[in-house]
Amino acid sequence: VQFKRVSTYYLISVITPLLLLTLLQVLVYFVPLESGEKLGFGITIMLSYTVFLLLLDGILPKSQSTPAIASFITSAMILSTVSLLLTSLIMRFHYAPEGTKMPACARGFFVRFLGRVFCVNGSSSAQVGETPTADAAASESSVRKMADSAPVAKSEWIVASYAIERLMVALGVFATAAIIGHAI
Repeated sequence: VQFKRVSTYYLISVITPLLLLTLLQVLVYFVPLESGEKLGFGITIMLSYTVFLLLLDGILPKSQSTPAIASFITSAMILSTVSLLLTSLIMRFHYAPEGTKMPACARGFFVRFLGRVFCVNGSSSAQVGETPTADAAASESSVRKMADSAPVAKSEWIVASYAIERLMVALGVFATAAIIGHAI
């Protein structure tokens, strides 16, 4: 009696859908935040990985060592989870309430550092991430300061959200390529 492994079956029914699902994972990073579908698309991808892992449980033989395909799916699910957590943070920053002031340490890292690294500018780029001088603040009336601080604060949150989103795109594409490269 001779046994022969049918590799075409696994290539068509397991490997190809898994690679396509991983490529869809990369597309999550390019969905615009304003569309409102970014988080839903990410959750759908993560649920697809979960269903795929459950289906593979019935196909793969039981052994003491973890199969490479299961490690691949687990790595992809971890990447998807991190992506969803960062997307939630980005949405929190992007939709920050009017008048909420960004802490100085967050402004320094997200707006000044990441904003410059990823070339993200606010609508009032000269004001974003910079505090007004004492002379300028003293010359303005308190009503004027209150009216001007809200758009600058909102602009800082938006710049921070876009900077984190671009960082997530860079890291997500790199991590997905690393996961696929490790699997091949």
